Amino acid sequence: MLTPGTVTDLTGFFRADQICTPIATAVTVDLTEPPQKAHDRLKLARFDQAPVMRAGRPVGWVTTESLARRKSVKSSLTALEDCILVSAESSIAGIVPLLADNNFLFVVGAGDVLGFSVRSDLDRHAVRSYFYLLVARIEMQLSEIVKNSCKSDVIADKIDGRLKKAFAEARNEGQETSPVEYLYLKTLIKLFKGVGLR
Repeated sequence: MLTPGTVTDLTGFFRADQICTPIATAVTVDLTEPPQKAHDRLKLARFDQAPVMRAGRPVGWVTTESLARRKSVKSSLTALEDCILVSAESSIAGIVPLLADNNFLFVVGAGDVLGFSVRSDLDRHAVRSYFYLLVARIEMQLSEIVKNSCKSDVIADKIDGRLKKAFAEARNEGQETSPVEYLYLKTLIKLFKGVGLR
């Protein structure tokens, strides 16, 4: 049976390395290249930022916009030692707040920088799946609270539309069912807040 605890366990499957761009395949900027050339290349590729490399290793990152105003890549660089580094095994739950406060994170593993993540990576499949499970967990916990705090007839009275018909059919067929399972999230929240219970 799927429980809020099981859903919590499932969210742990989503890790930083699932939403990062590998350095090996990334569009990068070389520390020694002319900044305008790097700017034009990133602009053409529609990237807002990129890692900066020296001798095949990342030394930091730059924004595309900053490259247009500088005389060297180095002068617009955020150095690696000033960057946020996260483990490849970090959970997405830990990465999301970091990306809310930082434009660029380097992802490290096995003693090396493996890749990087930016805010647009929050739209990747792994993050969307994580958020889906998070909402499912909230809905399941709300259901338990409402089921244990409200009378069944009060809950049943709040069932809407086609779900009302489905609930009635299930009861008529003698299926073991709870009216809370037929509520939309919005209704669960209203019941949780005590709206319309008096």
